[in-house]
Parts: sequence; structure tokens; C-alpha cells
Amino acid sequence: MSFTVDTADSEDDTRGSCSDAMEKGREVVYQLTLAAPRTVTITTNASDGGTADPVLYVREASCESGVELGCADSFSAPEVFSQALAAGDYFVFIDSWTSESAGPTVVTVTLGP
Repeated sequence: MSFTVDTADSEDDTRGSCSDAMEKGREVVYQLTLAAPRTVTITTNASDGGTADPVLYVREASCESGVELGCADSFSAPEVFSQALAAGDYFVFIDSWTSESAGPTVVTVTLGP
């Protein structure tokens, strides 16, 4: 499944662990509920012709205080999170490096066995 989200329409409420310099980056959060264990792969990158610089991170159990399972940030390549996850609730954060680098971001989620 792929979709586009515009982080420029969001607020800056949280940060992932993979970047100390992530100040005032705007994020959108999605809840992912798995009924059974699955391998989850999520990628993000700027939409075609866009200038967004996304940051991707995933937390388990609680949106605000859940344990971060992974954080990905790459200026020139898509961000990728891929892990085998147990059944349960997870929170996927599509963030931006700064408010100025927020914008349309393509998100692709793949659920494997």
C-alpha cells in the first residue's frame, strides 16, 4: 500500500532518535495494528519533484512514550524500516528534518509473512 502525506500541514510534537539536529520538524503519526506477527517494511521519500526531507521512526504500544523500534533518516535515499513484529499496536511517525523540509512524502507499507 502506498500513499502520500504532506507533513507541512502538521505540527512538531516529537522527535526520533536518529537525528539530534531534528528541530521543529513536522510529523504525522499513523497507528498500525497487527492481529498476528508480520514482517513490516515501511519506506518514505519525497514525492516526485518535491523537496521534502522525511524522517521515519516506529514506536510500539504507546504513541507518546512507547519504545522506539527503529529510526531512519537519509538525505539522498529512501528511509527504510523493516522488522519482524509481534501482534500488537505500533505507531509510525512520518517526520521532517525541519519545518522548512516538510512537504509531500510518499509512504509505502508492505506486510510480509
